[in-house]
Amino acid sequence: MANLLSNGEIGRILHIKVSWLVDSGLHSHRLWSWRDEETAAGGVLLDWCSHVIDYTRMLLRDSVSKIRCSTRVTAKSRLDQRGELHTVTAPDSCTLECTFSGGAVGEFLVSRVEPEGHGHRIDIYGEKGRISFHHRPPFTADKKKLWICLSGEKEIEIKIFETSLDRQIDDRLAAFSSLAEDFVVAGSGGPIS
Repeated sequence: MANLLSNGEIGRILHIKVSWLVDSGLHSHRLWSWRDEETAAGGVLLDWCSHVIDYTRMLLRDSVSKIRCSTRVTAKSRLDQRGELHTVTAPDSCTLECTFSGGAVGEFLVSRVEPEGHGHRIDIYGEKGRISFHHRPPFTADKKKLWICLSGEKEIEIKIFETSLDRQIDDRLAAFSSLAEDFVVAGSGGPIS
C-alpha cells in the first residue's frame, strides 16, 4: 500500500477512511481488567487510535494539523475474576476526524463493541482513484485483501505477500514474534534482523 502511494498511483491524496470494527468487547465472558479503566489504559483512543494515527501519518508521509474526537463507553460494567462488578470508564468506541498538513482529511471509526464487526479496513482516495485494504476476522492471512481502483476502471486486486506461517494462524502475531526476537537478540548483544 505504501509503495502504491509513494509511486503516485492514485495522485494527490484527498481523503483517508479507516474503520476498525470488532466485537471482542461485547463478549459476556470478557472479564474486567485494568484496560477497562480510563486512567490506566485510555481505552480505544490510546490503545488503537494511536496506531491508526501513526500508520496513516506514515502512509501519507504527512503530519496531522487538526484533530477532533469523540468517544463512548458501551459496555458499562464487567465482572472481575472474583465475581465483583466494576464500572468500565475506558472508551470502547471512538470517532476521530483529522486534517493533515497537506490538506488530506482523515475519518477514523474504531470500536471493539461493534456487533458483527467487519475487521480493519483502510480506504485512501486520491485525485486519480482509490486504494483499499481490508483484513477480516479472524485475521488470518487468507482474510486480507488489497485492491486499487483508478477513475473509470474496474477494481484490480493486488496480491499480498503471505507469511510462512500457517494461513489459519492469526498473522498479527508474526510481526510481534519478529519484534520480540529482535529484542532478545539485541538484549544479548547480537545483530538485529
